[in-house]
Amino acid sequence: MQATLTFTLPEESEEHKRAVNGMKYYCGLQEVLELIRGKLRHGQLSKEQESLLEEIRNLILEEISDDN
Repeated sequence: MQATLTFTLPEESEEHKRAVNGMKYYCGLQEVLELIRGKLRHGQLSKEQESLLEEIRNLILEEISDDN
């Protein structure tokens, strides 16, 4: 199976850039998730900080899930 994306440049240059760099963005989010995971696991966090990090982590996971 093949897929072809077509863009009208320069009008759709931002969309093109996002499509070309999608893996970089995804990997960046994975690094952020690992950082959050480390902070939650080993950090000296207050309950409020822990709750906020968990909320951010869940939001990221929801946004990058296959269902979205």
